[in-house]
Amino acid sequence: AQRAFFIDQNGNNNSIQIDSEATTNAVIQINLPKNTTAPVIQIQNCDALTTGAALRVHSNSSSTSTRNIGSFLQANASAANATALFIDQKADRRALHINQDGNAQAIRIEADTTTGDIISYEPSSITTGRAFAMTGANALTTGKIMSLQSNSSDTSTRDLVLIQNNAGLATGATVLNLRQDAAQRALYIDHNGTSGNSIKIDQAGNSPNTTWAIDILNNNAGAGVPGGIDFGSFSQDEPILNARDDAITATGTISKQIAVEIGGTIYYLVAYTHGT
Repeated sequence: AQRAFFIDQNGNNNSIQIDSEATTNAVIQINLPKNTTAPVIQIQNCDALTTGAALRVHSNSSSTSTRNIGSFLQANASAANATALFIDQKADRRALHINQDGNAQAIRIEADTTTGDIISYEPSSITTGRAFAMTGANALTTGKIMSLQSNSSDTSTRDLVLIQNNAGLATGATVLNLRQDAAQRALYIDHNGTSGNSIKIDQAGNSPNTTWAIDILNNNAGAGVPGGIDFGSFSQDEPILNARDDAITATGTISKQIAVEIGGTIYYLVAYTHGT
């Protein structure tokens, strides 16, 4: 079979130019192509490109009507293996760049997904890089770098955010690292539920040595004394700790003391040793 139409343009000008007065009909339409394994439209061998583009779609309409400048529509719900848009980048350069100059969302995803992932990353080759990096938010005032919200009233047990290290041998991996360089708290928890813990730690180690669920290291470089935990917001007669009922069966000897600050005054609680 031979091509039905061929243009050989040797001059530096358009090979095809269409001046159309159409308003409600397409300027170019390909109707009912019979392609199966070949593309319907193919642009290939653009190997002389320097600052040009293989495809450019431009609009300068000031109409406020809702519309899509470009649209890829996969209309058959049974085509389970069809990808609506595929980008393959071989060079060490971004595969997709969005330059949003308007004061609106740069990306919006409207998904009817129920049991699948809406966004899935598969960085199987990454080693020292970052699978997800958000940098340059240096103009923030009262905004946020990230906001995750849910208003579901379903009572099923779930985690709104899960960060998990599955490799038991990754002994140098920290699951979550918070670093605060300003003179402000690094972590704030506002728990308004009628019950339940604000923080619960379930540590199930297998070490022959004593392990601690919480390790506090406070190195105060200033003139103040570094403290451990501040319970100063508790009211009078409110318990600050809930400990196991461990009755004294044999009195030991006073060996150490624990410093506790109450109302600005430091008191010392004695600690016994060799007792049971």
